[in-house]
Amino acid sequence: MPLLHKPYILVVYAVSCMQHIKNYHSLYELLEDPSKINAFVGGIVHSHTRKSPLKYSNIKNLDISPELQSDLKKKYNLYLFAFLFCRGLEIVVVLLLTKLGIEYVI
Repeated sequence: MPLLHKPYILVVYAVSCMQHIKNYHSLYELLEDPSKINAFVGGIVHSHTRKSPLKYSNIKNLDISPELQSDLKKKYNLYLFAFLFCRGLEIVVVLLLTKLGIEYVI
């Protein structure tokens, strides 16, 4: 069964990612490594351009530079967190808009 059909697993994964991010002593420590930035931004971009996140095994088939491929492989957890966070944020925005009576057309 795909991961997206088990919402409780996504919640547990999101909480574990947040705990991992809280372990950084400062924002500088989180952002000083370019591989973390590349993976995080890749997750944000893919959340708006893809239906589902990349599988770890499919990263090598992407038509991107070898440096970006290695960054996604090293920090796949940040990629997945950014992807799922943006999707969750989209759901919250749609729910708020419908609560306000604004129609959202896809």
